[in-house]
Amino acid sequence: MRKRILSIFLVLTMIAVCMVGCGGKKTDDTKAPLPDEELTDPSDTQDNQDVTDDQNTPDDPDSVVEENHDNQIRSVLTNEWISDENQDLRPVAMMIPNDKSALPHYNISNAGVLYQCQVEGRITRLMALFDDYNALSNRIGNVRSARTYYVYWAMEWDALFVHFGNPWYVDAILESGHVADINLLNLTKGTEASGGATTESGMRGMYYRASDRSAPQNAYVSPASIVNAANSKGYSLTYTDSYKGAHYQFADEKNPVDLSTSSDAKECLTLDMAGCYPIDKTYFMYDSEKKQYMRYEYGAPHVDEETGEQLAFKNIIVQFCPWRALDAKGYLEFYFKQGMSGYYITEGYAIPITWEKEDDFDITRYYDAAGNEITLNTGKTMVCIVEDSDMNGVVIK
Repeated sequence: MRKRILSIFLVLTMIAVCMVGCGGKKTDDTKAPLPDEELTDPSDTQDNQDVTDDQNTPDDPDSVVEENHDNQIRSVLTNEWISDENQDLRPVAMMIPNDKSALPHYNISNAGVLYQCQVEGRITRLMALFDDYNALSNRIGNVRSARTYYVYWAMEWDALFVHFGNPWYVDAILESGHVADINLLNLTKGTEASGGATTESGMRGMYYRASDRSAPQNAYVSPASIVNAANSKGYSLTYTDSYKGAHYQFADEKNPVDLSTSSDAKECLTLDMAGCYPIDKTYFMYDSEKKQYMRYEYGAPHVDEETGEQLAFKNIIVQFCPWRALDAKGYLEFYFKQGMSGYYITEGYAIPITWEKEDDFDITRYYDAAGNEITLNTGKTMVCIVEDSDMNGVVIK
């Protein structure tokens, strides 16, 4: 009997000890101070972290946050989102020299479309198209003289055509009334400090010459000077009746063009143009992370001095074109109504294409082997015009 009572007493004692121990542990945890980061940043607690992770799970269709594009429109040049202040704004087509003494360029990396073609002496000249030019800094260029074939490309976009002089061969088309011709050679020079927008006397300026460069490679414009020049000539800053609508058709970013599925596709990790552009030796290398083609010339990356960025393109169009020399000086003429062949290159692959242009004022259209107009990926486009006699100078590898 005494043993039974003793056993019961021991059991009751153990239960009491356990109850006191458990209660003590709970009290200690409640009173223990938290680390400083937990006190000051409640988002680090487990409960809040779990909620945050659940909300950001990409596999949850209900968690997708729609992008807000209020006050934005699609760029006609790139299909990228830009400010809706550019609604119906005519693009600017600017002649930019590409001989080595013209480097570096300023703001050229902001061009939505960039044309390259040979001029006399086997050097190339560029034509940059900007549609969001009001957002650029006060040093755009430099600007050099025009050639006839660039004028026709600019007209395809109903663009303001900015250049600094031209040989007499170009006069006929510039004086035809079909071109919004902004020839800086005949316009008022402003001060460098104002970006060419005003003169020393406070009058409206249309360009300026930079003091850190030598003529003729030192003529630049700013957004304000471009507007001044267009207004002085009476040109509309918005599209005119000559505008023929969208130049390119673009794929949705969520469903990009994948040329690798085409039976005639060829991998293109390097595009070597040295055989057709022998002076600057242009070439492009594909950056698989950025999914863009990085531009090189004169043996180095082509870098924009203003932005510090290397020129990069989502799309490259190589367009073979018939041509002839106009005189002993080597001025050239290209024929754009005799459609030929070329390549469309994007995201690591190239396909053969054909192109046609029905008349002088029509838009150049590009077609795949099945005769369908090609669709471009959203982003910047480089158009390389190549003399048909230099077709073998384009090396895809």
